[in-house]
This record gives sequence, structure tokens and C-alpha cells, in this order.
Amino acid sequence: ITDLEVPEIDLGPDEVVICDGEILEIEIDPDLGDIVWQDGSSQPNYEITTPGVYTVFVTNIFYD
Repeated sequence: ITDLEVPEIDLGPDEVVICDGEILEIEIDPDLGDIVWQDGSSQPNYEITTPGVYTVFVTNIFYD
């Protein structure tokens, strides 16, 4: 039996301020599992250019 830990995802601070024309890029390690952002995209990199609430779901063998 192998005891495996649940991987943790760090997206940075809960709130970030960006100015017009700036881009905040968030990257998730694709080896953590299947990635789905709030808009249905599934790429490990996500660019944020407008205010809003952004969510990501990662499912793998540890958590579904």
C-alpha cells in the first residue's frame, strides 16, 4: 500500500488588481489532473484581462 497525499493548487492571492491592458496569467500543473475553468476551457494556462470571479476545477484520482 502506498500512502499518497492530495495535491494542492496555489493560484496566488485571492484578490489581484490589474490595470487596463495588463494580463494576469495563471498556470496550473497539467499533471495534477483534468482542468476545467469557469468558461469551460481546459488549458492549464488562463489569461485574465477583465474584472470578475474566476474558478477552476481540477479532478484526479484523489478528488472528483
